[in-house]
Amino acid sequence: MGDRDVEIHEFQADALHVEVYPDSEAASRAAAAAAAKAMRELSEKQDVLQVMFATGASQLQVLRALVAEPDVPWNKVSGFHLDEYIGLDAGHPASFRRYLRDNLRAHTKMRSFLEIDGSAREPEEVCRRYAEALREAKPQLCLLGIGENGHLAFNDPDEADFEDAQAVKVVSLDRTCREQQVAEGWFGGLEETPKRAITVTLPLSTCNQSGWLPPRDSNPD
Repeated sequence: MGDRDVEIHEFQADALHVEVYPDSEAASRAAAAAAAKAMRELSEKQDVLQVMFATGASQLQVLRALVAEPDVPWNKVSGFHLDEYIGLDAGHPASFRRYLRDNLRAHTKMRSFLEIDGSAREPEEVCRRYAEALREAKPQLCLLGIGENGHLAFNDPDEADFEDAQAVKVVSLDRTCREQQVAEGWFGGLEETPKRAITVTLPLSTCNQSGWLPPRDSNPD
């Protein structure tokens, strides 16, 4: 699956196949190649591909490599993303909507892309609508990174729940997560970094196909 020009350490952890690369560039190329291969294979079986994309510093090289991959069926891809800050305008440099517009959508001709509106007055309603869209889409592929505190999407340790009854929810961001955003240059200081966000939850972001999406009536109105 990976870049065979570099030394790769591979092992199996239960059902998870793990590949370890010598540097971030090689890992990013391998991740992009794996995602492109999956998208090509899915396109042979279906007319629309539902794909979730991650953001953050670790994903920049992945997305650059992915959009450079040949013969990716972007015209069949309906995209979603994992999370967004609450109260941050889409034009802000740290906005994940802007991030994906600049680093993914500007370089592809995707079928569609549904954004999480972190600027909306009623974030709980945004969660409900986004969860409903994901329920209907049933994403087949997710590009996912891991934060410094172990978070997936914006499920920080105190928020993480592998049996979460909600598909999308409002969360509080812990200090370690917010400090990471500052250290990566997205914000000028901790005081500028939002304390809340909208995120897909762990059952959804990890795409566990055996019941990965909470039932319709478990998402609060």
